[in-house]
Amino acid sequence: MDKVKRHTHGEKGKEKKPKKGDKMSDMTLAICEFIEISRQRFERRVAKTSASCVGESKRKIERFSLDKAVQALSVYKDTPRTAYLKVMKTFYKKENRVAFLAMPEDRKIEWMDSIADGSFRDYE
Repeated sequence: MDKVKRHTHGEKGKEKKPKKGDKMSDMTLAICEFIEISRQRFERRVAKTSASCVGESKRKIERFSLDKAVQALSVYKDTPRTAYLKVMKTFYKKENRVAFLAMPEDRKIEWMDSIADGSFRDYE
């Protein structure tokens, strides 16, 4: 019978190699940590980008909001009630608010007059 040589505690020999399963679990752990860090970085970038886009959109909306158009219309105190209401109705469309807010003073008066007398056509 062949004798199998066994290492005893005091013998110098080859160091124990880690088991294959241990190497895999270390690699898996490293990959999971990398994925988590990458995910967090991505979420920060998305949050930063969407916040700036939302801020930009919000500023555009505020610039041509119904409130702004009504404030601009309220300057014209001598506007007849029916004309005022008709102009208010046209402000429901954003394009009309944008046009009104961008017009010079004299054009605003002509535009409101055309709405009041019915000659204004709201093109789509």
